[in-house]
Amino acid sequence: MYCYDKEGKLISWDEYSKLYNQEYSRVALTEFDDGSSVSTVWLGLNHQWDDDKAPLIFETMIFHSEDSEELCWRYSTEAEALAGHERAVLDWMKSRATARIDL
Repeated sequence: MYCYDKEGKLISWDEYSKLYNQEYSRVALTEFDDGSSVSTVWLGLNHQWDDDKAPLIFETMIFHSEDSEELCWRYSTEAEALAGHERAVLDWMKSRATARIDL
């Protein structure tokens, strides 16, 4: 398994284990009053299955308690991850507003 730093540079397992902590791993976190949250983190480990494509080393997830549907997106760069985080936050806010209106 290949490890990468936040800049996408290939690093050793030892370097990865030194970097892997909440402070370095956290890219963005948005928490909502209903207890749901959007979290974007640096994974460091390549989650790309196709060797011909860029490594996927960042992940955005939406955590909520209403159902167990996994909402997850992966990215190759920190810039993509930040943009994806913002999209997820806006989409989640829209879906929550729609759910409240429909009730």
